[in-house]
Amino acid sequence: MSLRKKIEQFVEKTYTDRKTGETFLSAVLALGTVGVFFCLLWFALLVKKGLPLWCIIFDVAIIAFCGWAVVKMIIPWTKEAFEHLEKLDENENKRV
Repeated sequence: MSLRKKIEQFVEKTYTDRKTGETFLSAVLALGTVGVFFCLLWFALLVKKGLPLWCIIFDVAIIAFCGWAVVKMIIPWTKEAFEHLEKLDENENKRV
């Protein structure tokens, strides 16, 4: 079986199976959290080393934009995805 077919099956399973969908979303969010943590740590180490003021201002603007994107886009999309998975579970319970 080709890799593309396996990926398509996994993506389909994340939409139709609640446990797989929740595991996938949780893993993606956890990796994102770790990535944000390391980026902030790296930024703090650069500031400690003596980063120029214009770089600090630019980096703070980027961090603020990323925070805005998380609050306005990622959190609502994740909430919507978990609600979709809950609806799948409710529909499955109604059938039984």
